[in-house]
Amino acid sequence: MNIVVINIWNGQLNRGAETWSQQLVQQALGNGISAMLIGGGGTSTGGNMVVVPTPVQDNSGVPTLASRLKIYGRLDSYAYSVITFTVKALRRGLVDDADIVIPINGMWQILLLRLYRSLHQCRYRIVYVNHPGSEVSREISIASPDLVVLLKHDTRTHKLSHRIPRTVIPNGVSMGQYRVMDPPRRRTLLCVSALIPYKRVDWAIHVAKAGGVGLQVVGDGPLAAIVKEMGEQILGSDFSIKVLPHEKMPLQFGLATALIHTASATENFPMVFLESLAANRPVLAFDTPTNREILGDAGVFAQDLDDMKRLVQSESVWNRINRLIEDGVPRNRAEHFDWSVILPRYIDEFGQLIGARH
Repeated sequence: MNIVVINIWNGQLNRGAETWSQQLVQQALGNGISAMLIGGGGTSTGGNMVVVPTPVQDNSGVPTLASRLKIYGRLDSYAYSVITFTVKALRRGLVDDADIVIPINGMWQILLLRLYRSLHQCRYRIVYVNHPGSEVSREISIASPDLVVLLKHDTRTHKLSHRIPRTVIPNGVSMGQYRVMDPPRRRTLLCVSALIPYKRVDWAIHVAKAGGVGLQVVGDGPLAAIVKEMGEQILGSDFSIKVLPHEKMPLQFGLATALIHTASATENFPMVFLESLAANRPVLAFDTPTNREILGDAGVFAQDLDDMKRLVQSESVWNRINRLIEDGVPRNRAEHFDWSVILPRYIDEFGQLIGARH
């Protein structure tokens, strides 16, 4: 079996989808399966990654007549970047010998892969993994991959054609990278997040203030300066903010008492949940079906921002958090998502697709 993952953002950003792309390839290689990652960044981020340098143009360009008429598949500057990147990869023949191709960047990438497969009589099957949002878009239905993988059961699929097979396989985590540590003496919340509006990191600052606890923010983005100024003004020395490479993150989770997650409910499957669980740290989050599906008994759930503030003021809640850590509940929950469990599910689905083409 030969697997190819193609993602313009690998080597340019390091979000959940990019981490997943890299880890899937690494896990496949580690299990004797041929796998390659095609990234659009200027340099390789490790593993079996082939670089097809393609800077991503800003997504705020003037829309075409097609998008103004609400024809699906917006042709803006980001779409042109994805098309350029994909065409360059196809011209280099990087998918010619693949059995499974996993396009991360949406409709135009899938359509180009289908066209190339037809023109060059390739035998690969196209698997779309629904990383963005909690809904499968109509554009994906139009592009018609051979399989759609949902990361969670709580995904809206009413726009996806019933003719397209779908399955549910959650994100994975490499538990061996995470060391179980005793929690710090000082109660400390950790917020790992891109510093962009819908992540609502300012809410985490207000929660920490209400509870009189420390807050460590790890992340970067356009709101970095605002978050830094707000955190220092409201929390003083109880606040810190920094940027860390992904390989240094496993240790960071152990330096906090719990992870706090205040992003809007539109987020699909936060990778930081699994990373926190693997480090045996509970997660303070809002009470949504997605958060409950992922966190299970390792979650501490709030109804809204005011409720979250009340929770961190409660000694009984902190006692519960400590008991969860002592009993290893988060770590046990993470075992459901270890790559040793998740990868075989992918391989089984891929094998069925490959077998069906004969």
